[in-house]
Amino acid sequence: MEKRNVVSLHEVRQEKQRARDAEAKAEQERLRAEQEKQRAHDAEVKAEQERLRAEMLEEKLKALEKLMQVQSGYC
Repeated sequence: MEKRNVVSLHEVRQEKQRARDAEAKAEQERLRAEQEKQRAHDAEVKAEQERLRAEMLEEKLKALEKLMQVQSGYC
C-alpha cells in the first residue's frame, strides 16, 4: 500500500506539472495574440498616417500649382 501512495504522489505531481505547463502555454499564446493585435493596430495607425500625409502633400501641390498660375498671370 505504501508503494501505491508513492506512485500516486508521483502521478499527482506530474499532473500538477502538466497543468502548470498548460497554463504557461496558454499565457504565452494570450501574449502572442495580444502582440499580434497590437501589430495590426500599429499597421492601421501607420496606414492612416500615410493617408493623411498624402492628402496634405496633395493639398500643398494644389496650392503651389495655383500660386504658379497666379504668378505666371502677372508676368
